[in-house]
Amino acid sequence: PPYSYFSKVLVMTEGLFDFGPILVGKDPEKWNSDDQRIKLANSVKLWISNNGNYDAQINFALSSTLMPEEPLPPPVKGEPVHWSPFIIEPENMILKKDEEAELTLWAFPDEAKEYKDELVCLVKDNPNPLVYPIICMGCKPEVKVDNEKVEFDRLLLNQTVTKVLKIKNVSRIPIKWNFTGLETKPK
Repeated sequence: PPYSYFSKVLVMTEGLFDFGPILVGKDPEKWNSDDQRIKLANSVKLWISNNGNYDAQINFALSSTLMPEEPLPPPVKGEPVHWSPFIIEPENMILKKDEEAELTLWAFPDEAKEYKDELVCLVKDNPNPLVYPIICMGCKPEVKVDNEKVEFDRLLLNQTVTKVLKIKNVSRIPIKWNFTGLETKPK
């Protein structure tokens, strides 16, 4: 994979908002907790402004939650039903003329794959909804090591030997790792 990825950016050439890579397996029920790590990694604040001549009543939804114009066929047994990792908060707001408000968009992927949806903004008395594609990439930590086993042969007293173990991050997210079991190492 490349050495860097975009994170929480509007990609103008593709016309979409990209959350970038996000660690899978976080509990989406914690979206409204005070945990700053979750807020930093899994949410973005968008500013919605009313630059029109009248007050605006706006409802927000994800296209995956809206009822389709034509009924969907029943799900095939064993196939997953469409699920979106995105959450929006608040789901509606009233903006006075020249007023701004904050909309928070969350992403909680549960599998290592790309998720796509659309943020739909429905403005009262406006027949044309505003639709913004959004994506995120669910990622799992993954490393490659050059040797599965590092073995040290017998040494004479007061001699040292150095072995090198190369660990490479091959995932799209930063990885934090450490050695465990050092407290029980032989003397």
